[in-house]
Amino acid sequence: MGFLVFGLSASPFLLLFAYLIWGLGDTFISGTDSALLFEKLKKRGDEDQYAQYEGWLNAGALVVIATTTALGPLLLLWTSLAVPFILTSVFGVLLIILALSLKEPEKLEDEESEESYASGFKSAIGIITTPMVAGIVCLKAIPEMSLAILLLTLPQTLANYGLDTYEFGWWMALIFLLMAATSIFAGHAIKLFSIWQWLGLAGAASTTAFILSTGSSFWLFPLCVLPALFLPVTEPHVHKFLADRTDVAYRATTLSVANATMSIVIATSIFGGAWIMDQFGFFTAMRIFALATVMLMLIGFSFWSIDRQHYR
Repeated sequence: MGFLVFGLSASPFLLLFAYLIWGLGDTFISGTDSALLFEKLKKRGDEDQYAQYEGWLNAGALVVIATTTALGPLLLLWTSLAVPFILTSVFGVLLIILALSLKEPEKLEDEESEESYASGFKSAIGIITTPMVAGIVCLKAIPEMSLAILLLTLPQTLANYGLDTYEFGWWMALIFLLMAATSIFAGHAIKLFSIWQWLGLAGAASTTAFILSTGSSFWLFPLCVLPALFLPVTEPHVHKFLADRTDVAYRATTLSVANATMSIVIATSIFGGAWIMDQFGFFTAMRIFALATVMLMLIGFSFWSIDRQHYR
């Protein structure tokens, strides 16, 4: 529905309405799919393979996103901007029909009692604000912020390389394909490094990207791609980390709150970054984001050190 409104938008108000519908739809599924997958695997005794399964699912989704992103610029050669959005909405309707034809999974039952939504939200906040979970959320926010800044600055970065900003979709398709490749690797990633080490590497890559970009925008694109590639590796393990520590009654809510936190980080980075660049210039914005990544790393690992004796 959101994409259909995108395609038919003739004013900024309709465009804003389209974003609201899109966000509402994402809210309904955010956290629920991860919780359902974890519970199904747990019933089979395969919860340790959760990261691998989510990595495969994410890889498939990213390949689809890369394909449609690459086709977008081609469609614009022969059609108006509205056509790709309308075609996307038609494809979405077909998927809805397919989803409704599937058998609904068994309802996940809580052995204790049904709790109110307010209790579930309160429990989720309580879990996320524990030192170790708060630390992992802070560290995951760094590559999320880096990817958001990459999306914000990519058109200007391409122009700095002498490339046409019209190629934005093709470059994004390449990034999504790289992310799909690392998603396949997610299940095995933990054998090389712990989740904390992966998040530390992602944070270091992001910090390096922003620090080097304070002198030249040349470094922003290649170095911001690196932390973006860390996201598909770390995200399934972060979800498993949270799911392991949450009761089944609150699992979907907890994962949804965690995802909402990341959405706030992305929105703040994009809108805040755009405003700072307009007001103070590109290099000042990069200095601020470099400082933000350093602060998030310090806070994240400080929380981890407080509660690391309980980590397993």
